[in-house]
Amino acid sequence: VPGLTVWDVGGQRKMRPHWKHHFLDTAGLVFVVDSADGRRLDEARKELHRILRNHSLKGVPFVILANKQDLPGAQSPETLCQELDLRRACEGRAWFIQPCSATMGVGLEEALTWLTTRNWTTSG
Repeated sequence: VPGLTVWDVGGQRKMRPHWKHHFLDTAGLVFVVDSADGRRLDEARKELHRILRNHSLKGVPFVILANKQDLPGAQSPETLCQELDLRRACEGRAWFIQPCSATMGVGLEEALTWLTTRNWTTSG
């Protein structure tokens, strides 16, 4: 099994213009959403859609980590799917939304297993 090279490029606004430098030769994408912060979902949706339109990421499979599911008021993966308009943004590519809690370590293994155990070159 080949190793993974992972980049945590951060979500701060000043870092976003630099994200594109990490897209070339990307085999999979993980996008983390704060499920407990409904105020920032519109911003997350816009950024995600912008990323997915990048030519270098065409057809690249990706996982949405619906983080902070352990907090009161966290939106469900189903609600996030609607709020982020994932069905439209993800047309023509494999994708998966995984509820998780990064601080508790819940859901992370499932997300990475989904991303790394498929033969994307033939099943995309």
